[in-house]
This record gives sequence, C-alpha cells and structure tokens, in this order.
Amino acid sequence: MSATAARLRDPEDLFALPPEIDDDQVRHLIREHLTDEGRVAFVSELVAALRRAKNEGDLTYINEVVEAWTRTAMIVDKSFHKKWKRAQADAKDPNAPVLTLDQIRAKLKLDA
Repeated sequence: MSATAARLRDPEDLFALPPEIDDDQVRHLIREHLTDEGRVAFVSELVAALRRAKNEGDLTYINEVVEAWTRTAMIVDKSFHKKWKRAQADAKDPNAPVLTLDQIRAKLKLDA
C-alpha cells in the first residue's frame, strides 16, 4: 500500500461481490475451484490481513485479500486445472521445445 493512499475505515467501501453472486456461490467457488493448498493460503492471508487491519486501523489489507482471492476463484475452473497440469508436465520435460508465449497460448487453448 502506498504511504499516500487513504486508509480504508468504512466497511461500506470494502470490495463487494457482484449482486448476482450469493453466499452459496462463494462457498462453491472456494470449495470447488481452490485446491487444498489454495484454501490454506486464502485463510492464512485473510488472518494476516485481519491482524494487520486491526493493528493499523486500516481495512485495506482485508479488502485486497478478499478481492484478489474472489477474482481468482471466479476465473479458475476445471479446465484451468487440466491446462495447468499439462503445462507443469511440459515444463519438467527436458526434451520439450522452448515455445513462444503465443505458441503456449495456442497449445493450451487459452485464447478460446
């Protein structure tokens, strides 16, 4: 956070989910689209943000964690995990050719 940025103190200014997403959908996003490690990381970051917010009187830290993880959960789906595993396997193969970013996108069908 920038030293000149205003502190966030009013809960009304916190990141808000789009109105079409309800609490059940949030639970589903966290349960279905985050790995076990992702859920642990989310909770760890949230607890750290809560502590920092309390110590500094600034809700910005909570806002940043919740918004970042919510947006991550909203864009990650089952096909993302398959594509990621395929990319990891390619990265471990010493005989795999070095690809350009465009070739990687095409191979993983990220533009589709």
